[in-house]
Amino acid sequence: MTSLEQMTPAVKTWLKGTAGTPYGVEEGVRRVMARVPQTKQRSRWWPPSTIQSIGIRSHITAEPATSSHRVAWPARVSRPVMARPVLRPATAILTVALTVTLGGTLLVVPPLSPDPGAADAALPPVTQPAGNGVMTYARDGDIFVGDPTTGDETLIVGGPDDDSSPRFSPDGTRIAFLRGDPTLYDARLVVVGMDGSEPHDVTPAGWPMEFAWTPDGSALLVNEELAELPSVGGVLKLYEVAGTSDPRTLVPPLPFFPGGPYFDDSGPVAPMVRPPDGDLILSGDYHALDVFSRDLQERTTLAAGALEPYEPYGISWPAWSPDGSMIAFEVDRVEDRNAWTGSLGTFVLNADGSGLRRIGTGEGIGASWSPDGSRIAVGRVRESDRAGATLAAGAVVVIIDIATGAEQELEATRVEGKAEMGRGWLHEGWSWSPDGHSMVMLERHGTRPLVIDVETGEASELPWETDSLPSWQRVTAFRR
Repeated sequence: MTSLEQMTPAVKTWLKGTAGTPYGVEEGVRRVMARVPQTKQRSRWWPPSTIQSIGIRSHITAEPATSSHRVAWPARVSRPVMARPVLRPATAILTVALTVTLGGTLLVVPPLSPDPGAADAALPPVTQPAGNGVMTYARDGDIFVGDPTTGDETLIVGGPDDDSSPRFSPDGTRIAFLRGDPTLYDARLVVVGMDGSEPHDVTPAGWPMEFAWTPDGSALLVNEELAELPSVGGVLKLYEVAGTSDPRTLVPPLPFFPGGPYFDDSGPVAPMVRPPDGDLILSGDYHALDVFSRDLQERTTLAAGALEPYEPYGISWPAWSPDGSMIAFEVDRVEDRNAWTGSLGTFVLNADGSGLRRIGTGEGIGASWSPDGSRIAVGRVRESDRAGATLAAGAVVVIIDIATGAEQELEATRVEGKAEMGRGWLHEGWSWSPDGHSMVMLERHGTRPLVIDVETGEASELPWETDSLPSWQRVTAFRR
C-alpha cells in the first residue's frame, strides 16, 4: 500500500464506508501504514485470493535499507538447536552470564534461573531500568530463546502449530505468544514458562490483532478483531493470565477503534496502563485525553484548557512514563470526529494534567518511553515525504530528550517503504532494551534484527533470522 491514489476504487470505497472509524480516508491510510509494522501478522496469513480481491498495487522497492553504521555480529562459539518437540520444555537449562560495560561502570547479570522466585528476588520493578537478559522471537512457526552475547539459541516451543510474536512478561519468567491463523478467526494467545514449559491458553480462538502485558504481569491487554465488524480496528479486552475471572471488555467506555491509537510500539507492556499496578487507564479520543479508573467507573479529562489552542484536535497513542508520573501522546489535526487529517506532534504532561508541552520538532508515530523515563522514541516520516500523505516512502526512529527537547536520529533505523504480497510496511517493529542503552529493530520478517547503541548510533546484526521483533527479557543487574 503506497498512497491513496494508488489504491483501487474498491479500497477507497471500503475506507469511506467503514463504520465506526474516527478518521477520514487520507488519515486512515496514514494510520493503517503506521500500524502495519506493529501488527503481529506474518505475510503468509494473507491468502492470494484475499490479496487479489483487494487489488493493491505498489511500486515501492522491497530491498532492505543499508547503513554505514551497521557492523557484523562477532563470531559465535556454537548455535545449538533442539529437535522439534511438540510443545515440550527445552532439555537444557538456559544459563546466561551477561557482562556489560556502560560508561565505565561494569554491570554483571548472573545466570538465569528457571525458578521464578530466584529471578524475582532483586529484579527492579517495571518502573525502573533492568538488566538485559535473553531474547525470545519466532521463526518458521516456532518460538526460540537466544543469547545476544554468545549468539546461541534454543528452540523452546516447536511442532506443527503456527506460533508467532512472543513477548516476555515484565518479570522475565513467562512468554506470551500467538498461535494459529487469525484470518480464520482461529488464533489464540498462549503463555509458557521461559523454557517452554506449562503452556496454557489465555484467550479463546479468534483474531487477537495486538497484545501486551499489563505492568504487573497479571493480565494481557488484547485488541481483538471482531468477526461481525471486520477491519474496523478491534475491541480492547483484558484477560487474566491465571484464568480466574472472565475477560473484561474495555470498549465502551473507552472509545471504539482503539487498536491503532493505543498500541504504540512493540514493547512488552501495554503503554496505556499505568505502572506499576495498573490503577489507571489512558484513553485518547476526539477532543479528549481521558484517564479512567481501573474499574472504568471514574473518568477524568486532562488538560482540556491547555489543549484549546490546538482545536480542533484528537488524541492518539497515549503512553504512561515508566514511573507513572508523566504521559506522552500525539495530538492530531481533525476536521470533525470522523476526519483526522494529520499529526501536530508529540506532547507530554504530568499525570495530574499540568505542564503540557510539545517535545521535538516534527511529527511522531507512537511514543515509546525509555526505561528510565528520560527520553522518548518516536517513528518519523521524512519531511519530503509528507506531501504524498503516505508513510511508505521511508521513516527513521528519533530519540527525544524530555528535559531539553533535543533530538537524535538513529540513522541505522532509517528504512525505505516496502510492499510485498499486498502488504506495505516500514519496520516490523522496534523497542528499547531493558537497560535503556540500546534499541532492537527488525526491518522485515525473515532477516536479522539490529541492536543499536542509542549513544553512538552504531548497530550490530544479531546472528539469527527472525519473523518477529525479538522481545528482551528483564533481569537483575548488579553493580560492582
